[in-house]
Amino acid sequence: MNNYILIFVLFFSFNLFCQNKSNFNLNIPHETTIYSSEDTIIGFPLITNHDFNFLINNSFSEFSDFNNAVLTFDFTDYVKKNKPLSFNFFSENNLLYLGIPKIKSYSAFGFKFSSYFDLDLSGEIINLFWNGNSQFADEIIHFNNNTSSFLQYSSLFFQYSSVLSQNLMYGLRVSLLHGINYFDLNKGNFSLQSYTNSTTPYSSQIQTDIFFESSRANIFGISNPGLSFNFGLNYSLRKFQFLFDLHNLGFIYWNKRTSQHRSVSDYLFNGVNYTMDQILTEEISTTIDSLENIFALNNISSNSFFSYTPIKIRFMSIYNLNFSNKFFIDYKLIQNSSSKFRHYLFFGLDKCIQKNTSLKLAYNINEYNFDNFKFSITRKFKNYLVSINTNNLISILNTTKSNYLNFQFGVYYFF
Repeated sequence: MNNYILIFVLFFSFNLFCQNKSNFNLNIPHETTIYSSEDTIIGFPLITNHDFNFLINNSFSEFSDFNNAVLTFDFTDYVKKNKPLSFNFFSENNLLYLGIPKIKSYSAFGFKFSSYFDLDLSGEIINLFWNGNSQFADEIIHFNNNTSSFLQYSSLFFQYSSVLSQNLMYGLRVSLLHGINYFDLNKGNFSLQSYTNSTTPYSSQIQTDIFFESSRANIFGISNPGLSFNFGLNYSLRKFQFLFDLHNLGFIYWNKRTSQHRSVSDYLFNGVNYTMDQILTEEISTTIDSLENIFALNNISSNSFFSYTPIKIRFMSIYNLNFSNKFFIDYKLIQNSSSKFRHYLFFGLDKCIQKNTSLKLAYNINEYNFDNFKFSITRKFKNYLVSINTNNLISILNTTKSNYLNFQFGVYYFF
């Protein structure tokens, strides 16, 4: 409850302080493809802008505890609900940026890193790891929908925005990509059938259907080349603005240290056959080797392959209440590295203090969480523009009970 009181205090504070009219441009250069300014802008090397996002379908407190600097996991109550576990992380790290104004247009160059990681585990496989297979006696259990993916690439981009008419503006970005790391476990299925009435108690039949492909390269280079495009439109109608922005529509051609691995096999485990004439450790070692062989991911090829870059789609509408107050609705679809889309919807207010500070406060929801509050402050110190943003202020105040974490910061120099 104290967290919500803090949110309301911040909201009413805006009304007290944001009374001065200003049309000063305090937008963040990296946010939209249609960005334009009358200033030349340089992003500080290495700290130009960093954006980190973490989303999980359940809060950490449901299966973990952190006390006295010790982290413990307990899935006892979690597995009773038979809930899957979905983990999603992505970050964009803008390391260099240069923006140059022209008459009715703006050009920009930059360099950035992008990282994506996704993990999806079914409720059945979590239950198996936590409670063992005795609970599945005399039945077949299929462990499907277990996937994982990891993607890293760098982008060297050129961006151009211009005015088409009095009310319409467009922007286009072309990015040359270099793939650094790729891993995609797009099939992680297996089945388990246990028998109680057999030669040995709890005999088990195991079948696998697993496939993944991967590639890796040096951080800098062109060995895994790619290409992507951004396209944006901004239309103004009286006090309204409507924005459409499409990011990262492209591909990467992976041909450096590529591999494809597959496991399609079955194995009947009847325990360890052992007599007094045999050495127990050797029999155990033989059984372990058999289990390793069934789950072994054999390298079936080293062919080159293509992958699509995760795209982002944004729709935004803004209503200008006056020179210093704007109401906005912002809807984003963000694709992860396993091609699933995450949905984010923001309702908020953008206010300014004097002509050098912009504050944003918004309520936002996603498919896993409905109590997120965005807080953003952008301030200009002489020729420096500093931006700090979180899409879920409550998560910073109470990390363990939140399933959505976001933090963004950036520093730019104007002249």
